[in-house]
Amino acid sequence: MEHKCDQCTRTFASIEGLSSHKKDKHTDLVASSEVSKSNWHLYAVIAVIILIVIGLGVFFLTQPKSDSLDVIPCNNMEQNGFHIHAHLDIFVDGQLYTVPAGIGITNTCLYWLHTHDYSGIIHIEAPSKRTFMLGQFLDIWKKSSVDSTMPIGSPIAYVNGKDVSVDYRNIELNSHDEIALVYGKAPKVVPSSYDFPPGE
Repeated sequence: MEHKCDQCTRTFASIEGLSSHKKDKHTDLVASSEVSKSNWHLYAVIAVIILIVIGLGVFFLTQPKSDSLDVIPCNNMEQNGFHIHAHLDIFVDGQLYTVPAGIGITNTCLYWLHTHDYSGIIHIEAPSKRTFMLGQFLDIWKKSSVDSTMPIGSPIAYVNGKDVSVDYRNIELNSHDEIALVYGKAPKVVPSSYDFPPGE
């Protein structure tokens, strides 16, 4: 029975002759094949390690920080499962009181309720749909804003131009609501809506 070399198709009468031939003539190819096989295992191990590191990174980045406030977590990144906007106007003795920029945004995290600028737009960005209250936003304002000063007293609250009988802290934050808090003398006109930018 003849034995054929799979590298050069030369035939040999015995397996021993074939083996001797491969060692003498095809040593580099055999070594290269073995190296390729061992490299494949190395690449597979590296790929698994990379996937584990990525998975752990995503897990830790999306975990709430320990400084969660009023059941509103503070995360390392934005949450976009539920993303709406409401607007807050505050009046003190008839004058507009500016809602600060950067409420709910610190050097280390981002609360689900926050402001980006001085427009009064409250950004509600959470992993899933749920009900948020104005009182939760005001608590975050007190804790996380550079300007934590807020008007003192109990305001009269309006939602979309209508005064509400509930405690102002229990006002729900719904998409595109215009919320007005009036301390002392009321303004000539209480706003009933807000012109949100496109896409907000």
